[in-house]
Amino acid sequence: MIYRFARALCRLAFPFFINKRLVEGLQNIPDDRPILLATNHPNSFFDAVLIGVHLQRPIYTLTRADVFRKPMVAKMLRGIKLIPVFRASEGGREYLNNNDQTFAECMAVFQQNGIVVIFAEGICLNQTELLPLKKGVVRLAQQAWENPKIGDRLLVVPGGLWYSSFTKSKKNAALRIGKPIEKSESAVQNLMQRLTDELIVLTAAPALGSGSRWIFRLGQIVNFPVDALCQYYARKFTAKTVFYDSVRFGFLMVTLPIYWILLLFLAMYCCL
Repeated sequence: MIYRFARALCRLAFPFFINKRLVEGLQNIPDDRPILLATNHPNSFFDAVLIGVHLQRPIYTLTRADVFRKPMVAKMLRGIKLIPVFRASEGGREYLNNNDQTFAECMAVFQQNGIVVIFAEGICLNQTELLPLKKGVVRLAQQAWENPKIGDRLLVVPGGLWYSSFTKSKKNAALRIGKPIEKSESAVQNLMQRLTDELIVLTAAPALGSGSRWIFRLGQIVNFPVDALCQYYARKFTAKTVFYDSVRFGFLMVTLPIYWILLLFLAMYCCL
């Protein structure tokens, strides 16, 4: 219920946040197979928004564990299908043992033909250049392929995310899904290299043309007061971090429906 409500709000606010978008390759994600969607990670939590808005099936996203520390926040994040993944830098080598539970949760999702999104670079930087991939994506794929309840059914699917800007209010975005990788001897041995080669192509800057979509231009005019406040507070709260787009979009997602309702009541009052 929480996930559906959050995705509905995201889809409502998305056209006013992204000017032009390119979405390709969704047909490479079948409805009847478990999917490990391995993507780059240029824009923090908004990367999951960009993916979740366009995929019809729910996605479970592996997310840094430190954001789950507060119980109320953890409950909300779990509600939108985020799964904590632990890093040695957050608490020592023994902290990584918690990833056994993380992998177990992923196996449960795969057994239900679900989609798990893993950001294969393992770190988020506001840049378009692909970083070296971490071994976690290979470990997760191999464990699933070795699981008798999942095995050959799992597909590893590369996904490329691209943004024209990480700080400007007018920006374009692209989500491109590559061909799925099935279990084979060569896939197990060369998965890291195959993913790297695919992601280099999928993350390249696309040709989107010039100009702006009419709905985006209209939104800039109508939503200017609330969007200006969202931009101000997002910059204030996220100075020198990679979370600007995520926080600004979160503010917009919550405030735009309220703002539109107030505008509607004001219009009705003026017509009386």
